[in-house]
Amino acid sequence: MSSIIPSLFDSDIPFYTNLSTLHDFTLIDDSVDQVGDIIESGGSNNWNFSGAVEIEENIFAGLTLKVYNGSYKSEKYFDEYDTRGIYVNRPVQDTVKSVVNPDQDSLYVRLFNTFNEFHYQELLNAEVSSAQIIFGLLYQATDELRFGITTHFPTTITVKENYSMDGRSLLDNTIEYTDGFDATNEYGITTPGFLV
Repeated sequence: MSSIIPSLFDSDIPFYTNLSTLHDFTLIDDSVDQVGDIIESGGSNNWNFSGAVEIEENIFAGLTLKVYNGSYKSEKYFDEYDTRGIYVNRPVQDTVKSVVNPDQDSLYVRLFNTFNEFHYQELLNAEVSSAQIIFGLLYQATDELRFGITTHFPTTITVKENYSMDGRSLLDNTIEYTDGFDATNEYGITTPGFLV
C-alpha cells in the first residue's frame, strides 16, 4: 500500500520525523502495511423564540430571536509498518544520491534503510454559533387588507477551531522521532441585514 508520508509534505512532520529531506523527497512511498481510522461526528441545534403584541388598535409588532449552535469533530489516525523488511538495507539507486545533498547522503540513506514504523494523527474540533434578530410590524387596514414589513438584522456567525497534527517515527526499532503542532483559530462572518 502507498505510504501517507508524501501527502504530508505541506507540513514539516515528515522532515522532523526523519522520513524525508528538507526538499520533500522520501524513499518511503510504497509497500508499507497501513492501518487507519477516520472518525467524523457533529451536530447542530436551532432555537427560535418569538412573540407578538398589539401595540395600538390594528397595529401589531413581533420579534423573533434565532439562536444556532453546532459542532464538528474529525479524527484521523494512521499507522504504517515495514512488516516485510523492505526498508532494511534497501538498495539506493544513483538517482536518489543525485537528489540528496552529497554531504547528507550517508545519514539520509542510513535513516531510510532502518525505517520500522510511522504513526500519525490529525484532530479537528470546531464549534459554530450565531444569533439573529427579526423584527416585524403589521397594520390591519380592514379585515381583508393588511400591510407588513419585516427587518432581518445582520447575523454574526462565530467559528472556533482547535487543530492538531502529530507524527512519530521509529527507526531501527530503537530511535524515535516526533513532531507536531497545535493551532487555535477563531473567526466571524457577518451577513447583511435586509427588509422584506
